[in-house]
Amino acid sequence: MIQWTDIQKLKTGQFEKLTHFHNCIHGFSTRVGGISPEPYDSLNLGFNTADTKDNVNKNRDQFFTALGISKDQTVFPQQVHSDHIEIVDIPGSIPATDGLITATSDLFLTIQTADCIPIFVVDPVKQISALFHAGWRGTNMGIVSKGIHIMADVFGCEPSNLYAGLGPGIGPCCFKVAKDVAANFPNFLSAEQYVDLWAANIHQLVASGIKNDYISVTTLCTSCHPALFFSHRREKGATGRMMAVVGFRS
Repeated sequence: MIQWTDIQKLKTGQFEKLTHFHNCIHGFSTRVGGISPEPYDSLNLGFNTADTKDNVNKNRDQFFTALGISKDQTVFPQQVHSDHIEIVDIPGSIPATDGLITATSDLFLTIQTADCIPIFVVDPVKQISALFHAGWRGTNMGIVSKGIHIMADVFGCEPSNLYAGLGPGIGPCCFKVAKDVAANFPNFLSAEQYVDLWAANIHQLVASGIKNDYISVTTLCTSCHPALFFSHRREKGATGRMMAVVGFRS
């Protein structure tokens, strides 16, 4: 189940199961509550747009404040639709990366999206957090499976202790793909060549050892909800970016 909070006019989503861990700070933004003009109205959190840096910085400050953190505590990957994952222990920008894992308290991971799915994975026992950017390329390359294996190999995480949350993304109602892309998803494809990225990533999570009951899914399609979410496909690229954040407070 998803919990929505309205803080400082921002509408932010959280996974109810993760809120049970009092020091797990997490959330995903919507497009609601910022200062950016059209077509980035209004809470655009992405610098990789034609919006001004001043607007984006103010929007980010507002979003981070709503979560109770600061930008000086955050890690920003420069996403390239890969399966590359970095283990991080200090704030800053990470080049050419689509997955982040940390065991450092008070360090908060971020991912930007505008149709791709942000996937949260946390270990409440060992206080490990991870965040993955899963579009069709990352999903096809198994970024979530790879990330969970890293969590187990490097930090000794037991997959059965992990909790996962899949945020808003383009749904199987709208994600129609070409035949060459469709060929990668035979088990998650409709007859009309619509791909279900949520189902494909849930399959990876379960196959990696995460319990079904520990997985939460935000089945809200970014393309179907223009008042709530940015959508790269719907707006043909001229749109803003949402952000997902996760980390453990000391």
